[in-house]
Amino acid sequence: DQGKRKNSFEITFDIFNFTNLLNHDWGVRYQSNFDQVSVLSASNPNNGSGKTEYRFNKPTGSLFTVDDNGVQSSRWQGQLGLRYNF
Repeated sequence: DQGKRKNSFEITFDIFNFTNLLNHDWGVRYQSNFDQVSVLSASNPNNGSGKTEYRFNKPTGSLFTVDDNGVQSSRWQGQLGLRYNF
């Protein structure tokens, strides 16, 4: 069947994060850098009980940032492809 095959081109278009293409408030991914924010502190009191006390530290500012890196970012992206079939 080698002689019956035809050469052809195939064009594709892929959209990543389609919902963000429709509305910029949709499909937004948030990330948090907890290594930069300490929301919990532990201390060992000197009262002789030996129990560790945990305290919540209310963070100042925003804990979350919008993820705009890579293919799975918050922004929609399009990819155009061209394939030659032989």
